[in-house]
Amino acid sequence: MKKQSGSGERSTRASMPPRITAAKLTSGRGLPKLRAVGELRVLLLDQDARAVSALRRQARSLPGAMSVSFQSVAKLAAALGHLAGHKFDAVLISLELRDVDVLTAVRDVHAVDASLPIIVTTPSADEPALAAALAAGADDFLETGLDDGALLLKTLRYAIERKHTSRHLAFLSQFDKLTGLANRDLFRDCVQQALRRAEHAMRSVAVISLDVDRFKSINESFGHGAGDELLVTVAYRLSACVRKGDTIARTGSDEFAILLENLHDQREVERLCQKILSGLSEPIFVRGEEISVTASIGVSFCSGDVADVAELLRKADNALNRAKKDGRGRFCVFTDAFRPRRMKTCTWNRPCAAPSSRMRCTSVTSPSCACRPARWWGQKRCCAGAIRAWGW
Repeated sequence: MKKQSGSGERSTRASMPPRITAAKLTSGRGLPKLRAVGELRVLLLDQDARAVSALRRQARSLPGAMSVSFQSVAKLAAALGHLAGHKFDAVLISLELRDVDVLTAVRDVHAVDASLPIIVTTPSADEPALAAALAAGADDFLETGLDDGALLLKTLRYAIERKHTSRHLAFLSQFDKLTGLANRDLFRDCVQQALRRAEHAMRSVAVISLDVDRFKSINESFGHGAGDELLVTVAYRLSACVRKGDTIARTGSDEFAILLENLHDQREVERLCQKILSGLSEPIFVRGEEISVTASIGVSFCSGDVADVAELLRKADNALNRAKKDGRGRFCVFTDAFRPRRMKTCTWNRPCAAPSSRMRCTSVTSPSCACRPARWWGQKRCCAGAIRAWGW
């Protein structure tokens, strides 16, 4: 660990990656923000010209510094087109559409942008129809023809606030607040879905379990704030290593997991593990301090005929523990065909072309780790560690 000083510290901080947020990691538009002043842009789907005129009159009589701008359309297809190309704060849908069912309209708008609050408008309180619309995904309703600007503004703001709150709670339940990555529960759901897809398409799935080595000592030496900054940087570097469709999660304090689908062979995962180890080995500067970080990685595979999330994650954790016991800063592969009842052989090199029917844990060192050239030495040393680990 080395102190960084002067202009070097400023340049390093300037080159540090931006903080990862859920809005960047997911494809949504992010959580809507409430505004005390300014203009609310509202998309209005209504075929009644008089109802549209009444709403515009309400908008002109708004109290305070807020204003509402309506973009009115008469067809659902036109509304969906506007949503795809423009940003709105809310959508108003008439309960009396003639050419399309209002429930269909609510579902289609929700499918295009789930972050938008949907308000159903009606000239009279049709309770059964309103209840059905709310059950389909609408957030509130508004009676038209009242010429009450305050009611229009209150309905819009309350609907936006409720949507903001519900999405924020959904974010907290599925994503890690510090890094913006998926949390353990969401990751398990993603693995379950991936296994279902693999079962039908006979595609390969792999799970990578990763621990930052000696993270506790970093926290104790530099403080929890520095540890948090380190974890954010680790999350950023992991996202830079994986493919576009891969899923990354923070599953514990210093624990991360990666879900890989559509794999061609095991060596593809090994190359990714080496890329991750190499990327994390670059110095990380936190609060003026240069910190050298290594990671231990465990890998497990599922070929498509087994759909057990717990088993796949357990194997990845077992491989991770083996990588730690073998010296850290490396990865260990635990393939799906192997069973943990006996440890036949364990080698520092690539697995044999025809592995044993029993478990074989293949540990490959990172480029920075030295390894003696004699194959028998690595096998003997690793098997001795296996005997201690399994209590033989």
